Amino acid sequence: MNRLIPLVLFFACEGKQEKDCAGVLGGNNICGCTDSTSTNYNYQVTYDDGSCYSQSYDFNQLEQLELEIMDIIGIPGCSDDSYCRYVGFGAKPCGGYWEYLVYSMVNVDSISLSNKIDQYNEYNDSLNVRYEISSDCNFIYPPTLHCDNGVCIGN
Repeated sequence: MNRLIPLVLFFACEGKQEKDCAGVLGGNNICGCTDSTSTNYNYQVTYDDGSCYSQSYDFNQLEQLELEIMDIIGIPGCSDDSYCRYVGFGAKPCGGYWEYLVYSMVNVDSISLSNKIDQYNEYNDSLNVRYEISSDCNFIYPPTLHCDNGVCIGN
């Protein structure tokens, strides 16, 4: 007669170790900003994750984007009003644009300009939130465009 002998197996499993924010297996780093000059500095952070920011740096970046936009626009040359266009520029915290920029279809790639303006406006909006910036809620009307002495003008 055959007998069945019960076989009991026990497996010891170690818990799977996860990597912490610094990529250390089983580590306990606290990730964040370690730069004491930054707006979001945290003295408890043990690993700088590159998230530091400062108001002066952020607004310098915004200014740099504005300079790039002005370089794209250049002098808005025209031979008649049909070449003149405008685009909303800046993001008021209350909504709407800070101003309108006038440009010419003659010397501007509208898609490149639109992409750069979108980048500027989105960044401006994020800084408004980050630094709790306020503004008036006055609506800025789009300009009336015309070609004056070979240059697009908005008023």
